[in-house]
Amino acid sequence: GSNEADNGTAPASGPAPRPRRRWRRYFIFALLLLLLLVGVVSFMTRSSRLVVVIEQMLEDSIGCDAKVGRVELTWSGQLTVDGIDLTVPGMTGEAAKLLHSDRVVVHLRFLPLLIGQARAESVSLSHPTLYLTEDMDRDLFNYENLIEKPSDNEERGGLPKVLPELFLNGGEIRFGRMTQGAYRQLQGLRFDGMLMAEDGHAGGDTFIFNQQEGG
Repeated sequence: GSNEADNGTAPASGPAPRPRRRWRRYFIFALLLLLLLVGVVSFMTRSSRLVVVIEQMLEDSIGCDAKVGRVELTWSGQLTVDGIDLTVPGMTGEAAKLLHSDRVVVHLRFLPLLIGQARAESVSLSHPTLYLTEDMDRDLFNYENLIEKPSDNEERGGLPKVLPELFLNGGEIRFGRMTQGAYRQLQGLRFDGMLMAEDGHAGGDTFIFNQQEGG
């Protein structure tokens, strides 16, 4: 001990303590945050919840009664609705029908969806049927009975500034007539149509309409 003191050297110490591996904490925190995000997204994209959201959105924006079937939203932003029916409030039977489609596929931008902004890049409707029924007693078409929403919803509703591309496959327009409460179906029209973008820009204004034979 005297030699160490004479040489002016400090006594030997134990092994240096290992630095805390904070990256482990960061990794665990990031993992928990990711699991939380997955849980929230999974809850928000449940079919039963999406059904309610879509039906409410359609009713608020169009003023109709809406009924949709199974809904699926993938991580890529593809929204698929199997079965959609729109009817006119206050009307019954065939006269109440406004629109039916076997399937609707919407390609959404997923990141804006997480903050509550649904931005569609394209919309495809399979076998859409539009019902146009004229009430001869009231001199009104069925769509004229849609319920207009209050003006304070105008900012949230309405058409987007940039329209998505629209594809209508196997479509049909069914004309009908109501006379003294009796419905009569008239000749219909079968068609395919699309709203395409021009020059590669989304939301083009070129509409292509092809009438099918046998309509």
